[in-house]
Amino acid sequence: MSDEGIEHAKKLGEAKHAYVGIKPCGCCVAAVVDTGDKFTGKAVSEFIRSGLKIERQPMEWVRQHLYKCTHKEATGNEPDLFEGRSEP
Repeated sequence: MSDEGIEHAKKLGEAKHAYVGIKPCGCCVAAVVDTGDKFTGKAVSEFIRSGLKIERQPMEWVRQHLYKCTHKEATGNEPDLFEGRSEP
C-alpha cells in the first residue's frame, strides 16, 4: 500500500463525518467518509454526476439512514450497500 493509501486508512478510523448522496425521493443511497483528501473529492464528484444531492452528516446519522432506495421510481441499478441488513 502506498504512503497515500496508508494515510487515507488512518483518517478513516478518525473520521466523524461523511458526505452522503440523497436521491430526489429523499433516500440516502451513497456515502463516503470525510477524510479531506482526493478519495473523498472523487467520490463526491461521482455522486454529483449521478444527480444526487450532497450533504455532510455525522457518522451515526449515516449508519441510521444509508439504505437502498425501494421507491417505485428506483431503477434497480442502485448498489445494495447493506445486503442482508433490515430496512428501518
